[in-house]
Amino acid sequence: MRIGYSGPKLYSLNNGQCKTVDYSSLINTLNGLNIFIRNKTKRGTRAGRKFKPKNHNVNNSSQTQVKTCHYPQGLHLCLINIRSLPDKCITLTEHLTDQNCDIGLITERWLNSNTRGSKVSELKSLGYNLHHVPRKGRGGGVGVLSKHGIATQVKKCPDYQTFENIEVLCKSDKEILRLCLVYRPPVTKQNNARIPMSEFFSEFATYYETIISKVGKFVIAGDFNIHVDSVTDTHSSQFKELFHSFGLVQHVDNPTHRLGHTLDLLLTKADESIISQVIVIDPQLSDHSAVHFIVPFKPQTTLPPCNVEYRKFRNINKDKFKEALLTLPISSNKTLEELINDYNKLIKNIIDVHAPKKTRRIVIKPENPWFCDTIRDARKVRRKAERTWVRTGLSVHKQIYITEIKSVAKLVESKKKRSTTILKSSTVLLIKKKKKLFNLSNELLNSRTEQTLPDHESLSNLADIF
Repeated sequence: MRIGYSGPKLYSLNNGQCKTVDYSSLINTLNGLNIFIRNKTKRGTRAGRKFKPKNHNVNNSSQTQVKTCHYPQGLHLCLINIRSLPDKCITLTEHLTDQNCDIGLITERWLNSNTRGSKVSELKSLGYNLHHVPRKGRGGGVGVLSKHGIATQVKKCPDYQTFENIEVLCKSDKEILRLCLVYRPPVTKQNNARIPMSEFFSEFATYYETIISKVGKFVIAGDFNIHVDSVTDTHSSQFKELFHSFGLVQHVDNPTHRLGHTLDLLLTKADESIISQVIVIDPQLSDHSAVHFIVPFKPQTTLPPCNVEYRKFRNINKDKFKEALLTLPISSNKTLEELINDYNKLIKNIIDVHAPKKTRRIVIKPENPWFCDTIRDARKVRRKAERTWVRTGLSVHKQIYITEIKSVAKLVESKKKRSTTILKSSTVLLIKKKKKLFNLSNELLNSRTEQTLPDHESLSNLADIF
């Protein structure tokens, strides 16, 4: 049984505001621009020399209602188990930059006291601030990466035995958003395998009670190491019953681990639709995929805003603007300079009428000094390789994508090192020049102060006095 769908029927399945597409006028416009014209070809004359190919009958074209999709704007977040942040600072920030992420929720950061300071400064140079809670021992750890300019605040949370957590507060002009990041390590012999799962459920219930008592909306995200996609797993069923009893809903439906299980979760209140567009992407950074989602929230910024003026030249009515230009009074009794000044004033008055100045308050974000066109082109090649792998799913395209990720990371690292070296050398040169400048000014102004010593008979006696 075949089911046929018309053009309007297919477009009616989409959501958004409608706009009418008139194909007859569209085809005439394309013909006028020499785009829709059939190219001449060498064909046979078997049907006769007077036979001509059929043209498009624009009169039979119907008007179709096309609906435009509108995607919600807000705070773009990414949840990922990175497994060793010190080794993947550049590749992680490159992924966040490609996806235009504002905040990254990181589990298993693996930062220790030896590498913590250097990696925090490296992330700052890459455009992100790291908020984390120092921990003892190796492995594990949670942290939040936020773009420069986004106002965030780390809140103190109680310590728990079965999981690690961090809470970051974001504020807007009207509301508060709490980002609660949780990492529950897998049960092994090294991390107290004797701790029962019931203790985790008890501590998580206590943790949720502390969150629910605070002001503002919240998102609980993290790697729980529980196979919530499994129907036969007892721990999975118990955990789902637990957060359902709290009135929470879990938003991640796709596998987030390389072995095919859903371990990275997003939990919010069921009656608060604050999460949208949950997408699972595999950036080839670890054995976990990245979970991207959007929260309709506009955080406060720490960057100073400024006012800019602009004109909407695209909204100018060309016919009316042309009529205004044709009615310009031109006098032949003036000099060339006077004519130019009058012409500029008249043109400015016409533009003020058809495209008046508007003022907008924006925040100018600082650019990285090491960024260049070479990195931009390399990013384009990497994104192209990613799209090819997603489309085909072939292992060869996946390997090409991984190679491009590594090449971009090496390129960024080399450019950063070169920029740092140039900055250090220029700073040293500036200090030397500054010293020479002060010496020269003292000589020219005769303001060099000579060091005078008190009256003394010998230097040894003077030294003994002091």
